[in-house]
Amino acid sequence: MVYQALPGDWVPERNDKLIFEDLGYHFAANMVINGLWLILFMTGGGTTVGFGLALVDIIAMLTSNIWILYQASTTELNLVEALSLRGGFTIYSGWVTAATILNVSFLLKALGLADPNILYGFNEENLTETVLWVALVIYNLFAYSQRNPLYGSIFIWVTLAIKSELLDKHADLTSLIDTLTTISGIQIVSMVVLWTLLSSEIIYDLDAPSNWNTGLFYGW
Repeated sequence: MVYQALPGDWVPERNDKLIFEDLGYHFAANMVINGLWLILFMTGGGTTVGFGLALVDIIAMLTSNIWILYQASTTELNLVEALSLRGGFTIYSGWVTAATILNVSFLLKALGLADPNILYGFNEENLTETVLWVALVIYNLFAYSQRNPLYGSIFIWVTLAIKSELLDKHADLTSLIDTLTTISGIQIVSMVVLWTLLSSEIIYDLDAPSNWNTGLFYGW
């Protein structure tokens, strides 16, 4: 916000078209949506209505995040903008993706999808494992299609954090812990590959395919 408010002659390389025309008040609206979700999820938590309203809000937030991130990833930025806007919204979007999945899970549980009422032979533990595998696919599809390994790397952070929490409080959930170990390992390998490929384009001055005009390193 401070960077945006600086006089133009102080930051002549600032991308004013992106900041003032393309994004406009969208960033401010995103911050309002973010604050509203915290209120809905925390104060309405534990109720179906609260989790439902929070889910609607966080879907709007995630949509806004991805739109802002796409705008920032498909235009020329200076280093400050690349780090703060492109990098910042990548991390922000990665965490909101995880929070959206979590919000869905809380809502489904509030609606009755909990032990022993889960159908088709599932229980909460193996259903959570299924959700984590789906999340792995989502994070990788976005990371590779948008050429953004930082986004995919957030999922490593997420899985390791969940595993640490389980080891401290629910060490008996061995199947889920083992699944998290496997998924985090797969994601680490996957993101090392993507980081290496995209970094090689920069280090060795390789030309990316002409239709790939997006990504964490776009314009560098």
